[in-house]
Amino acid sequence: MGNDTLNLTANNNADTGAITLVEGTILVNGANGTLTAGAITVDGGPVTVGAGASGKPFNSIPSNTLQFDYTGLSSSVSRTDGHSVTLDGGLFSLTITSGTLAENENFGATGLSLSNGFNLISLTPNSTSSIETSNSTAIANANGGTGLVQGNNLGVNAVGTAGSTNMLFTGTPTFIGQTAQTANAQNTGILPWLVVDNSSNGTGGTYSFATYNANASATGLQALGATDYNSASTTTSSGNLISANVTNNNLLFTSAQTLAARLFPIR
Repeated sequence: MGNDTLNLTANNNADTGAITLVEGTILVNGANGTLTAGAITVDGGPVTVGAGASGKPFNSIPSNTLQFDYTGLSSSVSRTDGHSVTLDGGLFSLTITSGTLAENENFGATGLSLSNGFNLISLTPNSTSSIETSNSTAIANANGGTGLVQGNNLGVNAVGTAGSTNMLFTGTPTFIGQTAQTANAQNTGILPWLVVDNSSNGTGGTYSFATYNANASATGLQALGATDYNSASTTTSSGNLISANVTNNNLLFTSAQTLAARLFPIR
């Protein structure tokens, strides 16, 4: 497709094989637009790097894009038809621009995974709709894959709340380091390869490590709260890290810091 867009508005059942997006954009929309062929992979490509602004501090966008648009629907539809999606350095965008809809996109048994470099996931409903994604398995990464999830109020409100988004998994993601799922606790498990922006418009810059169900309210993937980070107990009054060995799971630097020549594992 090159830099062009393939617009699918009907059931794509002519091809029974897997789909790999090498370059360009696949847009799936309309009442019957689905990818029924098989597993979907979005390969890496050029990344457009733009200057950040106060309302959108992060502005680097992978060019290869898989977009599911649900605008105009009266009931939820699974554009993947229960097939897995693998981001291999691409952008996955789910959008609703008008109407009222509680959308649930199901990625099936294999689920959603990130691989090979930086990936961007964007969930953007309008103010009267919501977007939920569900996996039979937890989100996973491979080959050094990292990601940023930008979702309107991602994991902040209950599933189906207008103007909000949720990403739910049947199983709990594999945390790195400590594995607790406790709100307002500094031993809360994190996914260090995944960052969440859960601002009201998904691009406001409230970046934090991703955690899961830490507030015990089944809202799914969410941003690690400010009180879950360790800061005061590891710093001196001058703002420098103490001259002692420190083991920490989540550490937040908000200004210039001096690291002493000590053991400093973060896990």
